[in-house]
Amino acid sequence: MLDSQSLAIWSFGMQAAAYAGAAIVFLIGIYQYRRGQIYKRASLLLDLVELFESDKRIRVACTMIDWDRREIPLEDGRTLKFENRLLVSALRTPPMDTDFTADENAIRDAFSAFLDFFQKIDSLWASRILRFKDLQYFYYWFELVHECQRYKKDADVHKRLHQFIDTYRFVWMRRLLERYGEMRARNPQEYELPI
Repeated sequence: MLDSQSLAIWSFGMQAAAYAGAAIVFLIGIYQYRRGQIYKRASLLLDLVELFESDKRIRVACTMIDWDRREIPLEDGRTLKFENRLLVSALRTPPMDTDFTADENAIRDAFSAFLDFFQKIDSLWASRILRFKDLQYFYYWFELVHECQRYKKDADVHKRLHQFIDTYRFVWMRRLLERYGEMRARNPQEYELPI
């Protein structure tokens, strides 16, 4: 039979074991929750990348950002004979949007889709569902837009693209570019693309 001191020690040991077990279960729960959040973020990012890559208008804008001259198939079956001068003309911001050619309208629609896509990205980032480092897939496009003059070697393209962003209040893209610019300023070599 146990004396009262032994019983107190045994009771204390059982309570300590129970608390330790509860702490272990709690830590396991936190670990599983974090893993679940990582999985959800990864799944969301995969969906966003799929949307970005499958939208034909976004692909047209990406091609124009990436190239200086190229034949680009459009959604309506036409082929756009793209060059930077056409981009400069299409992205002008007159008081009324009435005097654009069919090719210029296709370019404007493509850039609107491209920039609108980043509203989704900015919303997810601003609400902390995604971290900025989660957006690494898009850094290439941030770099080309942020440093457009460097890669296009055409100050007019840079001016018109950024004027288009500001005039039509694509503020989410501007916020993303500012955040990207802050990161880039700390270590430009990490983000620069070979020319």
